[in-house]
Amino acid sequence: MSVSFTSEDFNAECNFSNRNFSDLMKLLNMDSEEYCGEISPTFLLIAIQKCKDVTSAIRDTIHSPSQTYASFQKGNVSFQSTASVIDCGSNKEQIIERINRLKKVVIYCIENNQNVSWG
Repeated sequence: MSVSFTSEDFNAECNFSNRNFSDLMKLLNMDSEEYCGEISPTFLLIAIQKCKDVTSAIRDTIHSPSQTYASFQKGNVSFQSTASVIDCGSNKEQIIERINRLKKVVIYCIENNQNVSWG
């Protein structure tokens, strides 16, 4: 699943994975797990400009090994594995690039007198 930040006319947009969205909102001191919303672009630009230290959003790679679950087929119980989940982590350059993508949407919204929406 992903979350997109868009202008009201959908002419400006940037997309983030749920994990990156959550990290970004925390970094901007907007600790929100709301996966849809709307905000003034000026307020969001101020939050972006206050964001000087991105190191708090840097994550290590996490590998969750497959988990086993029971499956019932034809009266027999068999055990199967799910897919592994790998979180590739992040680094300073990736976080700055994400902030810059969001900033472009925010500037477009300011110039066109629109709010920023996400969902």
